[in-house]
Amino acid sequence: MFKASIDSSLAHSWNTWGLAHHSITAFAAKDLVYIVIALGALWVALNSLRTVRPFTVFGLLKTGVIDALFILILPVGIATVISEVASKIYVRPRPFAAFSDIHLVTPHAADGGFPSHHAVFMAAIVAAIYIRSKSAGVVLGVLTVICGAARIAAGIHYPTDILAGLVIGAGVTVLTNRVLLQLLRK
Repeated sequence: MFKASIDSSLAHSWNTWGLAHHSITAFAAKDLVYIVIALGALWVALNSLRTVRPFTVFGLLKTGVIDALFILILPVGIATVISEVASKIYVRPRPFAAFSDIHLVTPHAADGGFPSHHAVFMAAIVAAIYIRSKSAGVVLGVLTVICGAARIAAGIHYPTDILAGLVIGAGVTVLTNRVLLQLLRK
């Protein structure tokens, strides 16, 4: 007799909820990532506007590009590469591919799902912004958690896929920021 893990039990029960709330689950699982990306980019742009003194178009572009590079692109890029490598080392079938009674709420490939690349990407953005603005980081963090929960409810991920993605994304971003601060102080 197969004994279900907590991970698969949660995936099953959340999927039942996700199927009952199809539209909300599909939107949150697919589209919240784009909202977090757009809000993160908007925050960087507005932060750049606030810090450019004296205000010039060239100064704004220079500051905006540097901010985008160091605040978002570098840590998100490093976290994404680590996530891709981890997914090649540990390949775990997604819940809908592993269990016939877990159904997809929104279409997705049956590739490996550990760690969640969505969670890595979003957590890296959230951590990068949270370091600089707690309130903006919290708002983006809430959206990220909702997206992660929806991806479990949609049958795309197990809870540990999401948790690992959040840890990788936030952890890499915090470490990247610490290293950059040390380099800038020298």
